[in-house]
Amino acid sequence: MFQRTVEQLAYKVLNARVKMSHGLDEIIPGEVVMTEGEATDGLLRLKSALLTFRKYEAELKSHFAYELLDKDDYAIAHVLHINNHLEEFNLT
Repeated sequence: MFQRTVEQLAYKVLNARVKMSHGLDEIIPGEVVMTEGEATDGLLRLKSALLTFRKYEAELKSHFAYELLDKDDYAIAHVLHINNHLEEFNLT
């Protein structure tokens, strides 16, 4: 019930803001933790994951935080999540 109400609302707010903000050191359930020096490997893994997702046509599983999203909403959530992590690189 919680995922179908509050978390769906959270995703709609996130999508409307076109920005995500979360603890950048939080681990996503099921993800592999990488050490600091593995940036190149991480970027290659990210690129591979995004290309795989683009081609994916089977049924999508529930998102751990937002419950059921369609493919377009999943893509938006991924991009906002990536952009949030890119904020760690203060280039100004």
